[in-house]
Amino acid sequence: RPVMILLVVVAAFFGVKWVAWAFVVGRAITWPFNLVWLQRCSGLSARKFGANGMRFVLSAALAYGLARWALGTLVLSSPWLNLLVGALLAASVYLAAAVALPGGRSEVIGATRLVRAVVRR
Repeated sequence: RPVMILLVVVAAFFGVKWVAWAFVVGRAITWPFNLVWLQRCSGLSARKFGANGMRFVLSAALAYGLARWALGTLVLSSPWLNLLVGALLAASVYLAAAVALPGGRSEVIGATRLVRAVVRR
């Protein structure tokens, strides 16, 4: 955490975009250390934690890339329509990619069951 906090504080002098990038870079730097800590605390493989995290990172990167490309290609009349189309496209691609990657299907089924249980209560 100290690394990320330092990056964000320094970036605050340069603007909001710099703060956002500092947060991203801070997360990237601290992730391997967090994986090692999780392995020590849980006794499970850091590789499994890393693979699970990478599934989310890859799915999000693909969803962002395709949504950005599509919105750059399409000419929509309203910024609200842009937002709606981009959100629906990104969510659909993210879900499809997450399910397609190894272990993703069981994660999505588990999340769906959890949401249903919460909604029923």
